[in-house]
Amino acid sequence: MVQLHLDDHREGWKEDIYFILHYKNTDIEVVLKKIRDKETSSKVYHNPFIKKWKLLSINEEDIKDLDYDEVIAVLKEVLQAYGVGDLDENFNNPNYKDIVVPKKNIQVTLEV
Repeated sequence: MVQLHLDDHREGWKEDIYFILHYKNTDIEVVLKKIRDKETSSKVYHNPFIKKWKLLSINEEDIKDLDYDEVIAVLKEVLQAYGVGDLDENFNNPNYKDIVVPKKNIQVTLEV
């Protein structure tokens, strides 16, 4: 899955995040939003580190030949693997030991 871009916050940034999910030789445009509430984590030392996503849209034209529920299941797996982006990619680098969240501590949910 590839993150395309973020809107510029100076121009009314909505925190919508556009991804391209490549699945079964199909590029699927997915728009997600990070949910920030009292249950989500705000500090890297939280264990578990909880991150929530809300599915805003999937380009229906992209998934016309695919099973919607299967695409959602794959999207959930991808988000779990994606974790929290930069916070967990340097887990084995000692220079980042204080700002890294181990994958085993990450909980990701997707609201559909």
